Formats: sequence, structure tokens, C-alpha cells
Amino acid sequence: MSFCTVKLTSYGIDLTPIGLANYAKVLADSVFQEALLNTSIYMLVCVSVEFILGLAIALMLNRIGRLANLLRTLFLIPMLISSTIVGLMFTLMYNYNYGLINEVLAALGGTRIRFLNEPSLALPSVMLCDIWAATPFMALVLSSGLAALPTEPIEAAKVDGASTVQTFRYATFPMLKPTVLVALLIRSMDAFRVFEFVYIMTGGGPGLSTTTMVLLGFRTSFYHFNLDLGAAITYLTAFLIAVFCILLIIALRRE
Repeated sequence: MSFCTVKLTSYGIDLTPIGLANYAKVLADSVFQEALLNTSIYMLVCVSVEFILGLAIALMLNRIGRLANLLRTLFLIPMLISSTIVGLMFTLMYNYNYGLINEVLAALGGTRIRFLNEPSLALPSVMLCDIWAATPFMALVLSSGLAALPTEPIEAAKVDGASTVQTFRYATFPMLKPTVLVALLIRSMDAFRVFEFVYIMTGGGPGLSTTTMVLLGFRTSFYHFNLDLGAAITYLTAFLIAVFCILLIIALRRE
């Protein structure tokens, strides 16, 4: 369908081949460009923050001993909750009139904030929801990777007088790279094709401030019934995810 003009008729779907015209139209569309920018920002910010927080939590878990198993179990809770429920939960927390966050702000003498109605705040608010839900995944994966590392190189670095930071940089992290690659790949693919949080919390608004590529493809196909353009958006999304993942693999495997 992405290479055709699609017409819905009483007899079914009528396809007329038009080559790459749908792709050219989509790429030239300012709405698609805005959705691509939003999606890129969403992925880069969410994955970066989740990786930093997840790595910090993983390092903490590998140092605290017996309590780590209990904390790992607690960290599973956000992962067990449906994305739909998480989106609804944060929507209620952000509510201007009775949301928990605004109630706390009001109690402290601050001003209530329209988190999901301000174009400058809507996307960061959705990002915070994603970060809360996905950081435990990153932490558990990295914690498992740290636990599986051989101890000899780390002990040798300490014997040679390396500091904690130097030991992590030159001994621990290089051995952890395969695990980091897996964690970043999985989270990058998930973040780039985000749909549930945006659809539930903002619907892509206000304006186009939270419209992502997957949401745009969904709307184009099933709201406006432009199945040809929707198919082109979907393939472009898949292509961009593949390119980013390949570049990430090359960057992490480079010695």
C-alpha cells in the first residue's frame, strides 16, 4: 500500500501503483517532520536518563548485599503494571484540579501547573511517565550483567592502584558493553515506537507537541483513512529504528 494510491470502495480496496510518491509526500509534510523531531527527542532523552539511573541503581544493588534481592523484587512492580494503567495513573497525578502533584504544589504555596495542556510541558511530562516505568528494566538488566562479570580483572585493577572511577571506566564498563548494548537496543526500539502513553495522556496534543511517528501513522490510517500514507509512515518508522540500532551497535562495538 505504501507504493500505491489506496481507495476504499464498496467492493474493497483499490490499489494504483505510484512508486515513491507517498514517501516523498510524507517526508515533505511538516506534521511528519514535527512527529519525527518529537519521537527523536523522546527516545534520546528517555533512554539516556533511564540508562544513567539504571546503571546507578545497578551499581548500588551490587554493593548492598542481601537487601539487593528484596529491592530487585520491588523494582519489578512498575514493569508488571500495564502501560495503559501507568498512563492513566500519571494522567490523574498531573490533573490540574485534583491531581496529587498539583495538590502538593498548592499545599506548599506554589502555583498549579497544567502539565498536559502546556505545549512546553506536555512532552517532558509524558517522558517522566516512561522513565518511571522503564528504568527498573534497565536497572535489572545491568545489575544482572554486573553480577555475571569475572572478578579477576577488577581485583587486578585495584591491586595496581586504580581508583573506583578508573576501575569502572577501564575494567568494569568494557566488560559490561554487551549487556549495555542489549539494554539500549531494547529500550531504544520501545521508546521510538511509543504509542500508549502519548495516546492515553495527551492524544498527541496540545497541537502537535506530543505527536509521535507511530501515533501519526495510526491517525493517518484509521482516523483519516489514508492507508497509503499511513503505510509509508509505518515503514519509515521501522527503517529509522533499524538505522539507529545499527549505528548504536557499531558505536558500542568499536574498540
